[in-house]
Amino acid sequence: MGVPTRSIEVTVEGDLDLRGTLGVSKEAQVGFEQIRVYFAIDAPEATAEQLDKLREKTEQYCVVMQTLLQPPPIQHSGTMRLRQGETYRARRLTGRQSRLALSRGSMAS
Repeated sequence: MGVPTRSIEVTVEGDLDLRGTLGVSKEAQVGFEQIRVYFAIDAPEATAEQLDKLREKTEQYCVVMQTLLQPPPIQHSGTMRLRQGETYRARRLTGRQSRLALSRGSMAS
């Protein structure tokens, strides 16, 4: 981009209720309730327009920010043994298209 900078510093802060994360309270949310991002850019020769474009491009191509803004589906999988020699394989896809798939099989003892 050709923006003349001396330094760029990014600080990320978040608020979370540890009671939820630690399983102490079922009412408390697990995970962050709010996330804040601060930019400190030392660029005395850059124009205001250059700094605006730099911020815009940083947000557009920030993998973490874009993942949080548009979360991808997450696939969970595992095997549950219910009775002697019988198993169920579970696969859960969460996100925009949430579904649960169970398949029955046998497990050698």
